[in-house]
Amino acid sequence: MKIAVIGAGIIGITTAYELAQDGYQVVVYDSNSAAAEGASFANTGVVAPSLTLPLSLPDWTQPSALHFVRSLRNMRLKKGTSVSDLQWLWGWGKSHGASADADALTAAYALGAFSQQRMEGIQSKTALEFEGSEGHMLVFPTEASAEQFQPTLAILKSHGVVCKELSSADLSALDPALTSPRPLHSGIHLPNDRVAN
Repeated sequence: MKIAVIGAGIIGITTAYELAQDGYQVVVYDSNSAAAEGASFANTGVVAPSLTLPLSLPDWTQPSALHFVRSLRNMRLKKGTSVSDLQWLWGWGKSHGASADADALTAAYALGAFSQQRMEGIQSKTALEFEGSEGHMLVFPTEASAEQFQPTLAILKSHGVVCKELSSADLSALDPALTSPRPLHSGIHLPNDRVAN
């Protein structure tokens, strides 16, 4: 089977690689002349599936009714909306319940963990070497910033993500080079995440 992948960013290239490994004939198309010249160029290098979902989807922490209302903000019903249209809208709304959201988040975490394992397997198989370090640290300069992160921290813990809460003294012990004009309040260490160049 021949498959076309549109976009040669990190998602397009990794998708093409996996498909090729499964025996498909893959062609990647991109408007640029080389891979990763768009949004994927010079990204942060943080491989942190632990944090991707809670930080990019803050509504996960909202009650389902509020989440549903926010989802309707930009929706407009056209003239001549049929009964079947309304039935579809009702079903779509029901899919935003707390149980459905929790199932989707659990599945997404499982996918993130699988992706990280797959990346490590490819790195080992191809003897790919790159500069990096194990673990990822989040620093909170103030008590308010640490409190703001608590809902996200609860989500991480509920999904079995290994995370260690750090005091100001712990931060200095973990990274002696970490300095600030004012003492930092606290932090979180995620030992299973990585930083890579």
